[in-house]
Amino acid sequence: MKYSLVFLDDGLSPDEAKKRYRARRETLLKAAGAPVLLMGVQKEQNDPFNWLLTHIPLFQEPTFHFYTGLNQTKCAVLLCPTGDDVLFLPKKDEHKIFWEGAHLGSGSTEAEEETRGVTGFEKIENISHLESYIKDVECVSEKDVSRLQLEQRILLDSVDQENLLEANKRTSDAIVATMKEVSKLSSEQEVSGRLLGELSMRTSKGISFPAIVAGGKNAAILHYNKNDEPLDPNVLILIDCGLRYHSMPADISRTIPRNGRFNPLQRCVYNIVLRAQLKVEKKIKAGVTLQELNDICWGSIEADLETEIVSKGGTINRPYERAPHGVGHLIGLMVHDGDSQRNYKDDPLKPGMVISNEPGLYGEFALTIDGVTYTEHLGIRIEDDILVTETGSINLTLCPKTCEDIETIMGSK
Repeated sequence: MKYSLVFLDDGLSPDEAKKRYRARRETLLKAAGAPVLLMGVQKEQNDPFNWLLTHIPLFQEPTFHFYTGLNQTKCAVLLCPTGDDVLFLPKKDEHKIFWEGAHLGSGSTEAEEETRGVTGFEKIENISHLESYIKDVECVSEKDVSRLQLEQRILLDSVDQENLLEANKRTSDAIVATMKEVSKLSSEQEVSGRLLGELSMRTSKGISFPAIVAGGKNAAILHYNKNDEPLDPNVLILIDCGLRYHSMPADISRTIPRNGRFNPLQRCVYNIVLRAQLKVEKKIKAGVTLQELNDICWGSIEADLETEIVSKGGTINRPYERAPHGVGHLIGLMVHDGDSQRNYKDDPLKPGMVISNEPGLYGEFALTIDGVTYTEHLGIRIEDDILVTETGSINLTLCPKTCEDIETIMGSK
């Protein structure tokens, strides 16, 4: 446990964890066909601002994390075809240990022996020697391995799948616990505080991303994170959150009524989103693309808007034409994993990938139902994490999401 936040074992025994990371490095090196240099995060979170103190734990650069398990700064690894892989670390600093706790380092026989035992690397060098060391390595090329590492990293093995399932279970439990208390809470801030407390009680690895708690029209702001406005008793609240279990981050969204019961318009719009989500889930399997899932999702929503609202004399005013965002994204070591341009939407999904399934509907809606006219600015999103298999998919998110189940949890039924 001494190095639980420094070397990430993902719940495996020390020997199993080292073997797993070593196998990943060997696979990358074989695919690259040349020495590979991997760089971890090089700056502390408060560098260069020594006054900046954050409560966010360090999250290693995901590629370095995937191949080493090391979660500390100023590290690098040189992978060599000869098998003489080198781990570069700063000199072990007892003063830093006194202030910040355990970390691994170089610079002495004792420190390097300890590092070997924890990480499985045999050769340890000081990070200051990295540049001169590379100059002496033969056959160093400038081949970009970013695509190779991504192809390996986004196919979750059984360990990561189990950990992501547990992350979903714990996040779901936190959301349900918060749902039960919402009617007693008067602001986004109070709901957010309750939610973050429930999440924190269930993990030592931190949250997946800054939680969204958005009431009423604030829920139509996609990445709303102000979380500080009062809540009208009759609004819907959009909650988007997740916690990390070992290395895996959950990403779940639920939209709930603050007073515990959906009004008829809220129920109508909510069910349009839910039907789209269920249609998408049925189509997820290996070989399907995210673009195809987008077509299913937004096609379903547009058809239902016409049938359920427009044809009945209702009106819709949205700040977008058809698709406010993608129906899903890859989930791996990062909650939004994959390349920064998100250009994988046309690539066939593969077994072992995990994607989010998160249709949403945002804007002003008006509809007369049973003689009563309802007008409301709504933001509704329902999001689950889905594991892709050869023949279909497995929904890792078992958090209740029908109107009836949500109302039961919140005590209005």
